[in-house]
Amino acid sequence: MIVLLLGAGAGYFYTMQTAQVPDTASQQQNQEKKEENQEVKAEPFLRSDSGAGIGKVFIGESLDQVREDMGQENKMEARNNGLTAYVYDDINVIVTNNIVTGLESNSDKVATQKGIHQNSSLDEVLAAYGQDAIISPYEELELYEYDTPTDNGMNMRLRFAMNKDKKVEYISIRKVEGESGAQVEYEVDLGRVEATARNVLSEFHRYITQHQLRNAYNCLSVNMQNRMTYDGWASGFRNTVSSNVSNVRAVSVKENRVVLAYNLTAVDNPGGRSYYHGTATVIHTAEGWKIDYIENHR
Repeated sequence: MIVLLLGAGAGYFYTMQTAQVPDTASQQQNQEKKEENQEVKAEPFLRSDSGAGIGKVFIGESLDQVREDMGQENKMEARNNGLTAYVYDDINVIVTNNIVTGLESNSDKVATQKGIHQNSSLDEVLAAYGQDAIISPYEELELYEYDTPTDNGMNMRLRFAMNKDKKVEYISIRKVEGESGAQVEYEVDLGRVEATARNVLSEFHRYITQHQLRNAYNCLSVNMQNRMTYDGWASGFRNTVSSNVSNVRAVSVKENRVVLAYNLTAVDNPGGRSYYHGTATVIHTAEGWKIDYIENHR
């Protein structure tokens, strides 16, 4: 006989003949299979509060994480020692084996975890990070560097490059080997070396356009100046209206020497507009970065 039990207000029924004792072993197997089929999610990256990031990007993140936060990079640049820089508007992200191992600021729109950014003062840096900095000259800058471990055990070198006005010119962070606090030799930043050489070349032609020929002459190395007097050199620009370089690209980049190729547009009066292909060698000297060789041809 089938007995129907109607639960008042409950809206359900069951039969005495079909009621079954739950199969707990079967339920356990089904649960195990369900768990096996679920997607295994990776442990989230823990961003350290010990100074291992600039802006939204942190040392130790994957390239995929960077792109998720920052979007697609503007371009990629090959660096020394097999490193690759992923260039964004405000930051360069240095990647090794798909993991972020270095960061470089490109503008004052990004800051460290303690709020220091390009154009911050030296006093602000020292107040945030302390007096125990490794101080050394680099080109026309003075470097204030801090060795610090992160919460997950990595050793970092945090660099603040100070200009002559005691303002932060740029910030960089690198993963380094060795014990925390040791003065680890800092990798030469060839990207910065190239940028400095480009600036010298651009400044040289800007001075010519502005008719500040003495300043332009001072962009030349002593060896180059010794080949010609200032008056003899400056006389060649009597009729120059403007001198502009474009499409500047590095042919060779070494620690103390950069070879640049470029296009030159010169306007003279009289003479009009002329176009050239140029090559310049920029070297590091005791007086800073100087142009040591120039050749322009049509």
